[in-house]
Amino acid sequence: MDEIISSALNHAKKASLIGEVPIAAIVFHPETKEIITQTHNLVETLNDPTAHAEMLAIRESCGKIQNKHLNHLAIFITLEPCAMCMQAMCFAQFKTIYFGAYDYKKGAISTHSGIISSRMNNYKPEIFGGFKESECSELISSFFKMIRKD
Repeated sequence: MDEIISSALNHAKKASLIGEVPIAAIVFHPETKEIITQTHNLVETLNDPTAHAEMLAIRESCGKIQNKHLNHLAIFITLEPCAMCMQAMCFAQFKTIYFGAYDYKKGAISTHSGIISSRMNNYKPEIFGGFKESECSELISSFFKMIRKD
């Protein structure tokens, strides 16, 4: 798991270098540890508010495996997913969702947990948060400090 987390952090750093909020997502097979997709935010680059790392990872992974359901795969994100991304991950039916830093303003798990707990949602992934939380959080904090400085 450490290798996947390190790879996600490196991808998030790449996003920062092109002016994107440094958030990355990696889709992988939890048993073989094979990486299916590695993405980072492209919201600014594509002028697309849905171009979050998770959304891009879902699209690319579904295309690669030719299936809309990713229920045998896991996803690691450097930041807790927002409501849009969490709902998309539910539709994709990931087996497991891992994330690094908590997002206490917009996070769909810690702050807005209604998506997972809703009676309308019969999909219940395994969720693990807080992996390398300080590193993931510092990456985002540093990015916004730099943006505000300029």
